[in-house]
Amino acid sequence: MGTVIELTGRLHPLVVHFPIAFLLGAAALELARLRERWKNLDATIRILLWFGGIAALVAGGTGLIFMNDFAPAPSERWMLPWHRGLAIAGAIIAVLAAIVSKHVGHTDSRASLHFRRFLTWSSATLIAISAHFGALMVWGADYYTAHY
Repeated sequence: MGTVIELTGRLHPLVVHFPIAFLLGAAALELARLRERWKNLDATIRILLWFGGIAALVAGGTGLIFMNDFAPAPSERWMLPWHRGLAIAGAIIAVLAAIVSKHVGHTDSRASLHFRRFLTWSSATLIAISAHFGALMVWGADYYTAHY
């Protein structure tokens, strides 16, 4: 029977979907907010960034535990440092975006809005690329080209 720590690590494949959804959702709403009539999305974006940042930290923590229990196939092992590094960078940037989002709407600073957009789109991009590497490690690098 496994320990609680092992179980926590094995939750990684489940919890990774939350930061992906929250951060990609925030990035999509930032895109929608570029239109004048969608200016009221700040509160929703802020909530998605906070949930996404926290979920990314949880996913990262479970991932660091999971890597002791799971090893990708030898041909995919080169992806693990990329997956881990991009995910950690994406999580840190997501938390920074959430912190910056606290100032958007409370100040007249367009700079904080533009900085939040940059951080949001950066974190979503990093998390999406990291997720891609994670999926390739699980399903195999030839997943898209394999013929069945």
